[in-house]
Amino acid sequence: MLRIPNPGSDLDSFVAIFKDLYDILGEVDDISLDDMTYALISRNQVTSQGAAGEEALRRSTRADRSRDPLYNQLKMYAECYRMLGWIHPTSKKLLFNFTLLGQYVAESEWPKDLVCESFLAAAYPNQVLEVKGNQSIRIFSSILLALDELETLSRDEMMAGPFSMEDDRSTQSWRAMIRFLNAARSKKNLLDRRLDSISEERGIKRKPTMENYTRLPLAFFPWSGYATKHRGRLAITDKGKLRADELRRSCDFRVSDFETISVKQQKALIKVGFYDLLSRASYDTGPVQGQRNRLAAGIGIKAGDVIFSAFSQLSRTSIGALHSDFLLVGSKSALEREVSKPSAHKASHQVAKVRFNLQEGEIPDLKKSELVSAVEGSLAASGGDAQVAAESLHGLYVDANQNEFYPLIGELFTILGLDCHVNRAGQNYARADAVIELGEDDSIPIEIKSPGEEREISIKAVRQALENKVIFLSRQPTPCKPATSTLVVGYNLPNERSEVHELIDDIHKAFDVSVGVIGLRTLLFLVCVSLQESASIELPDIVNLRGVYDV
Repeated sequence: MLRIPNPGSDLDSFVAIFKDLYDILGEVDDISLDDMTYALISRNQVTSQGAAGEEALRRSTRADRSRDPLYNQLKMYAECYRMLGWIHPTSKKLLFNFTLLGQYVAESEWPKDLVCESFLAAAYPNQVLEVKGNQSIRIFSSILLALDELETLSRDEMMAGPFSMEDDRSTQSWRAMIRFLNAARSKKNLLDRRLDSISEERGIKRKPTMENYTRLPLAFFPWSGYATKHRGRLAITDKGKLRADELRRSCDFRVSDFETISVKQQKALIKVGFYDLLSRASYDTGPVQGQRNRLAAGIGIKAGDVIFSAFSQLSRTSIGALHSDFLLVGSKSALEREVSKPSAHKASHQVAKVRFNLQEGEIPDLKKSELVSAVEGSLAASGGDAQVAAESLHGLYVDANQNEFYPLIGELFTILGLDCHVNRAGQNYARADAVIELGEDDSIPIEIKSPGEEREISIKAVRQALENKVIFLSRQPTPCKPATSTLVVGYNLPNERSEVHELIDDIHKAFDVSVGVIGLRTLLFLVCVSLQESASIELPDIVNLRGVYDV
């Protein structure tokens, strides 16, 4: 039976921990498990015996490292990240470097699709992990394919089925597994007897050891959206069925196949496999499409259909011998980043581009403030680059609370020439956090979220913006028109695939209310442009804004 470590069942935390590790250790070569432990302690990402931070380390530390809870926890994380191809062993077994694939995951704002593809591409055996046994299996893909045939799958069926297959590419073995699982559903104790037999043959206790090996897959499938959990079983979704169909049509390459082809074909397979993985994860591979097609033709396959992640299949040494530009040294790669971000056409929402008009003239005295001085200083430090200056200013407010952030938003709108009033925090009768008055008969309510409340604008904020509009229309604390937008302003925009975008569309369809979303970066950039050009800025689109407002 295949053994997959169990570092935890929270996939969001699993990914966040990796991103933290990269953020702190991305420029370090030969990273040890102790380095990882200290990094996560600095971010309060680990606990031990009821304590966090330095106290957790003190309580966990043992002279015998095999009994050190934190050390062993990080060892499990490291093995899982190796399985996915995000880190590689270097000069020693327990010293690691980040891979190029790991860099893409860590630097992506919303890496869920890339994470899913990493799991589906993971296969045993490989050159990255030392796994005992003779199994040849792409475990997460096999579980999904089994789910597609059986509709549901329990933990015990997973253990007796995909986890215990010797070769998932053998049609005979696959059909035998499916027949057995179907039979076990109608014959009492058949599944138990099989699991007892596996436990005895492999020398693994059923409870809790064998069961623990399934915890990461059981967490992955609901998180990915390929399945739901119902009465202790996984049930495949339409999204899972679609992905299973794609897997069946794919060109499945393993390390055993790689070792039988020519060096030229090996070099081609590494690149095609990587670009195809990125493409399935919604990255725009248009700039390398011609290269992908030529390389794939040299192997006798079609680009787009390849499942082969060199980073989870091949050692750092093997990759470096064929593509040294695919290796990271101090977080840098020699490979030109032609594929850099998810495709716009795959996004589930539209972004409204800001239209703004510059009007020449002196800046009103209203703008002479500490904030204006800070903006001017940042512009000077950036050499007049408004975008760089805005990014620098944005970082200053990462920990701002309501008392600092709300007045900041009000002043930014005021500098841009809008009549904005901020209500004092806690004034529930005022409803909206701020209001932009558009004359005697119209206004825009604003829901503000400081980074102390939430770093990224959430569904809750959009709902509150809708409530603000409903109350403004019914109670008229400030006159407003039904067609005028209601705004949410926060520190960061929502993730590209956040449900915020769908909710905004649903609100418009159901209530004919337009919710606009603006991030702090946008406001700072517009103020930087205004001061740099010594001109006032008009924002004609803000009155009817729906969706994310971008520059």
